[in-house]
Amino acid sequence: IKILNLISVLVELKKFVETWRKRSIYGTLFAGGGKIQFIPNGIELSRVLNKRKPRISDDKFIFLAFGGRNSQKRIDVLLEAGKELIKLRNDFQVFITKGTDTESVVNNYFQGNLPSWVILKDQTEDIASLFNSVDCFISSSEHETFSYAICEASVFGLPVIQSDIAGTMWNAKNPSTRLFKVNDPLALCKQMNFIIDADKEELEKQIQVTIENNRRDYSLEQWAHNVISFYKQI
Repeated sequence: IKILNLISVLVELKKFVETWRKRSIYGTLFAGGGKIQFIPNGIELSRVLNKRKPRISDDKFIFLAFGGRNSQKRIDVLLEAGKELIKLRNDFQVFITKGTDTESVVNNYFQGNLPSWVILKDQTEDIASLFNSVDCFISSSEHETFSYAICEASVFGLPVIQSDIAGTMWNAKNPSTRLFKVNDPLALCKQMNFIIDADKEELEKQIQVTIENNRRDYSLEQWAHNVISFYKQI
């Protein structure tokens, strides 16, 4: 019998496999030393590390979200949160990059009459310039396995507001991260309102801690080290 060893990019997937291998007739493939190891993905730090510049801010606090398949990214939840926030204040905008069905979701939500606080942006390879034009990154996803976007935004130096889903909880420990209950636009609105009013000096201290944490844990070098260590065990 061949020994099967697996690498999982998500703790929850590791647990899932561990549970079902015990119930499967193929569970014997893991016998005699087969391992399942959680190894998170890494990112190319050169795209974002030390690329941050002082933003010439106008009177608008700008949030950024990456569009994509709405069943996963749940841009509609972000739009609902923004609609609630605009009832409280008008000193913000939400940039949303165009993804799989993002334009149709946004246009259908507002029936083709986009408010001034919503700005659709073309996708770009120049991620540093995009990040330099905003103040905070939002992930309202219902499902993620790792989220390169969150990792890059946090290492770049943006505070992050993210849904409390299992796939991105690896970033929850960081001090510049704010969580909201998944698919709850009122909870997201509350966090957006909070981050706009946050003390800038204290937030900057939190951001620096987050940059160091994620730079250390999610570089490609650290990923390679983790993979090599795994192979040395088998």
